[in-house]
Amino acid sequence: MKNILLAGSFGQLDPLLDAALEGLYHKEWNFYAWAPAKDINDPILRKLNADRKNFFRGPGVNSRKSAVLFFLILPLLRIFALIRFLLFNRKRPAPIIIVVGQREKLILAPLQRLFKARLFFLVLPGEKSFKKGGLAEKTYLRACRRAKIISLSPRDRENLLRIGVERENIRPLNPGIRITDREQTDLFRELAGNGDFHRKFFTIGTIADLNEKQKMEILFQAVNTCVSAIPNLQLIVVGDGKEKKNLSWVAKKLKIDTRVWMISDSPAPLSAGQSGKEGTSMSAAKKWLKSFEIFVSVADAPLLSDFSNILKAMAARIPVIAPAGAGFEDIIIQNKTGSLLEMDLSEMLARQIIRLSKNRNLRVQLGENASRLVDKNFTSDIMVENLEKILLEK
Repeated sequence: MKNILLAGSFGQLDPLLDAALEGLYHKEWNFYAWAPAKDINDPILRKLNADRKNFFRGPGVNSRKSAVLFFLILPLLRIFALIRFLLFNRKRPAPIIIVVGQREKLILAPLQRLFKARLFFLVLPGEKSFKKGGLAEKTYLRACRRAKIISLSPRDRENLLRIGVERENIRPLNPGIRITDREQTDLFRELAGNGDFHRKFFTIGTIADLNEKQKMEILFQAVNTCVSAIPNLQLIVVGDGKEKKNLSWVAKKLKIDTRVWMISDSPAPLSAGQSGKEGTSMSAAKKWLKSFEIFVSVADAPLLSDFSNILKAMAARIPVIAPAGAGFEDIIIQNKTGSLLEMDLSEMLARQIIRLSKNRNLRVQLGENASRLVDKNFTSDIMVENLEKILLEK
């Protein structure tokens, strides 16, 4: 029997990871889940037909007060988890345990030593790190020595090595998107066929969580610089968050508010901010997304969704510009499948945008190379195959 116990907050993960877990399910893996109460009925766990149980993981560890409380009760949390696993293991022998979340990893680490369980820690892009040199980081490092670490980002692997995790314990896993050849061809046909729109505007697009740390103001400054060289330039920002209102103010301050579209990625229509344009729902946003000439990622600390968005743009043959050193090095090969730039200064980003705007052949070449790379290394089928190999290795 191929049994997987999912432990932690698997709810509301990016569809990229959902597709990988579904792929294992269709390969006849059986799923069980220990999840916090808020995630116990998450759709992905229902899709996996997982036997779900509530998992108490104690208080958070991000503030000093809650971290002290967590470590005071950590022995009790571990004893409870060990007893629970002992009962679980009697009925479902030899499970593989995949753990997401900081507290869950600290609680479940002893399972490997006491039960010789096959323990895997899944490190997601954007996962918060512990305070350097603190008790939490030291405890996490000891936990990592008892598990195999699955990492989807070069940046995360560098951070793991920095805190002392052994390289031999780290298992790289390329992210992959679910896209068929037919979907890819149809999308490209739509992109190429919208000629009237393309003659009117040169469109830069980005998709971002506007609650997270971003280089969005750098992008706005670059757009402002590019206007003289690209008179028909416009920027479409798809996303929501607390920074949205502030960004509308920045666009107005730079006098590019008539060129910037702030589009909600939620179903409900929202105001387009200071641009004076009509609010736009997600269905309308998809129409605009088809018109991107260039996709720019502004993620300073990328989430899994940022990787997913970049791969989707690459699959659609849209040239991509992303920050250097943010963890996209496995996906974007410099000047072959996209561009990696230091985005602390807007001038460098502006120069690259202008360069691409003036050279259609270069845009086509980068897009074609990117699409082939996604087909070769970054599909959900490949991700499922590689994940299964990691889980089954001796």
